[in-house]
Amino acid sequence: MWRQPLECGGLTPLFLRMAECAQHHRITHDGPPVESQGGVKPPQSKASRHSHAARRSAAWDCRKHFLSHSIRFGAVAFFVALLHVAALRAEPLVVGFDRFHAAQPTAEGGRLLFNELGCAHCHGGETGLPPRRGPDLNGVTQRMQAEWLGKFLANPSAAHEGTNMPHLLAPPEVEPVLHYLGSLKPKVPVKVKPLRHVNVAQGGELFHTMGCVACHAPGKNFHPPDGLPKPADFTHRSVAFPNLAEKYALSSLADFIRDPLKVRADGRMPRIAMDEQDAVDIAGWLLDFEGSDGQIAPKILPFVPDKALVDRGRGIVASLRCAACHDLPKDVATKPLPLQRASGGCLGDSKVAGVPHYDLSAPQRAALEKYLSHRKESASPAQLATLTLEALNCLACHDR
Repeated sequence: MWRQPLECGGLTPLFLRMAECAQHHRITHDGPPVESQGGVKPPQSKASRHSHAARRSAAWDCRKHFLSHSIRFGAVAFFVALLHVAALRAEPLVVGFDRFHAAQPTAEGGRLLFNELGCAHCHGGETGLPPRRGPDLNGVTQRMQAEWLGKFLANPSAAHEGTNMPHLLAPPEVEPVLHYLGSLKPKVPVKVKPLRHVNVAQGGELFHTMGCVACHAPGKNFHPPDGLPKPADFTHRSVAFPNLAEKYALSSLADFIRDPLKVRADGRMPRIAMDEQDAVDIAGWLLDFEGSDGQIAPKILPFVPDKALVDRGRGIVASLRCAACHDLPKDVATKPLPLQRASGGCLGDSKVAGVPHYDLSAPQRAALEKYLSHRKESASPAQLATLTLEALNCLACHDR
């Protein structure tokens, strides 16, 4: 596996090396990416479950393999999380833009944002990049807590830093939309399997050796062998987690980890083949689960939608054109709304009723305005190939 050169910064070489080793020990890929309904689907992998002792040995081999090359960058890995919390930012995170375009906004960077923020779905037009879709909302209150979902709808960026979901709902609209979403049945009935054993320590080890930290910050209990990094060592943010304990139950988070493409078919979070127990252990670690008996883990609380609120919510969802980004029933379907200008509206600084609002940074806004001013100009195949790698965050693990 090829990774980005060290001077690109941002993502932590220690953990990328460990992830590379883990791939060598555990996973073999079946082939190149294939087209799926949501866009490019990452290659499927095969993995065999090793014994606990074998995994620990492999993980330690990974650590020693990297440390023999460059010990000093371990500190950078550990303090990503600390600096990340210390500098909370409201603007949506598109890693490819943060990493390659934020310093000098360009029309290319704007094309990437126009695609990744869902602008193309609302306003039409082809970017030439794999479509970015919102998650499947069918059965959403059966896989996440309704209370957290309500907080997210009320203020997306506060509930999940860096989310690409814009602020859209006025306070009186939140509850009806929540009840409408709660009325949507899953395409496949949700069957919650009883959980038995949870190995939290094993989950932490897997999280740090299966490639998760190529995109996400490492855990706070990782102790780097060298001192504090400098702020200049960080060039872009890692993908933040929301409050996972408020959002998920252990079983539903494990289901998502094992196959995120069932909910997020656009491939922005890839599927890493793993055993069911692997996913349970990783979920336990992420949730700071105490103990090892999965049967005592909190469950998703039942949510009973109110019919009157459901009807009101359906009207709000239709009027706000939520189906532009999400797969929703036909009675709330919508059509693209042609753009009339290259500034204002969604790009504005302040919230406008009924208009999606993104807390865009100045570079993001400038790049989008440049792209919209040159939108009729086509991108070269080489440009589209590069932007596709940036959109899918392939360069978190690979170099080119």
